[in-house]
Amino acid sequence: MNAYNVAINGEMFPIQPGFEAAVDSYVEKIVEWNPITQNAAIFYQFTTKHQGGKNIQLFPDGCMDILFCCSAEKPAAIIYGKKISSKLISLDRGCTYFGFRPMSVEGLKQNAFSMKEVVNDEISFTEAFSANGLIEKLTQKVNFEQKVIDLKQFLQKHLVDRDFKMNLSYYCFLQICKSQGNIKIEQIARSSGYSERYLRKKYEEVYGLSPKKFAQIVMFQNSLNKMIKNDVSKMDIVYDNGYYDQSHLIHQFKKFTTTAPTEFIRLINRTSW
Repeated sequence: MNAYNVAINGEMFPIQPGFEAAVDSYVEKIVEWNPITQNAAIFYQFTTKHQGGKNIQLFPDGCMDILFCCSAEKPAAIIYGKKISSKLISLDRGCTYFGFRPMSVEGLKQNAFSMKEVVNDEISFTEAFSANGLIEKLTQKVNFEQKVIDLKQFLQKHLVDRDFKMNLSYYCFLQICKSQGNIKIEQIARSSGYSERYLRKKYEEVYGLSPKKFAQIVMFQNSLNKMIKNDVSKMDIVYDNGYYDQSHLIHQFKKFTTTAPTEFIRLINRTSW
């Protein structure tokens, strides 16, 4: 299972315990995909199980995913917008999928749709961008590393915004990541020299959700990782992550998973995630 880490350029990458548990042969790699912003993303691949349910539960991570169905019979690609609440996605059984999950969408062309339109929703990749044979090309490749190379080349040729300059929304994003979500938006506004209202507006224009909501998701993901990886107590998480008290932690956890932390960990242990 991948950890919630600070990676290239201060970006952070979340965990998806339900997602990784429900598939076979899961593999991932963090790769810098944008030479202009130096943004990184998780490139990943898995095969869905032949038996059992085909619905997979994803938890809030504030990320966009592009998921390619590498089926010779019906190749396809879906853009899943930023996840801000628990979400079930339905995948074909016994199929290989290849995915791209950037934490930040800065430097990615967004001419066809806005992030706000697809928050907790989905859209066809070909509706948003010209695929130029990409889906079929990825379907034909068996090797994970080669798929990473092919997708990275496509992104850099067709989707990278080469006119991108550091802006207020990206500054806000990086401050939230570096603080692991334990920061007040008024602090970011004060350090940037802009008003909170203007900061929220510019952030929502790019990311589709408020900076406060994203900070809550980062705190949740950091807590989730500590619970799963380190088996720490709720009070340790309260002190380390900036929650007001244990009730605040439980409330936020229920909001994002629909269950309390103790029950969630019990479920994880039962299913050997």
